[in-house]
Amino acid sequence: MTRKHFEAMAKGLSLCKPDKNGDDFGVALRQWEMSVCQMASVCAQFNRNFNRSRFYVACGFEDIYAGL
Repeated sequence: MTRKHFEAMAKGLSLCKPDKNGDDFGVALRQWEMSVCQMASVCAQFNRNFNRSRFYVACGFEDIYAGL
C-alpha cells in the first residue's frame, strides 16, 4: 500500500467523524477512534514506513478533540 492509499483511507475516516452535538457523541467517538486505530494497524502491516501519527492527524484526531 502506498501513501495515496493511506491518504484516501484517512480522508474517508475523517468524513465519518461523529457530530460533537449528537446525542450519543461519547459512544460514537469511541467507535470512531477504534475504527481509526484498527485501520492504522492494518496499514502498518502492509507498509513498514507507515506513520501512525500522521495518519491520525489526517483522520482528524486533533480536530475532534479541539474544544472538548
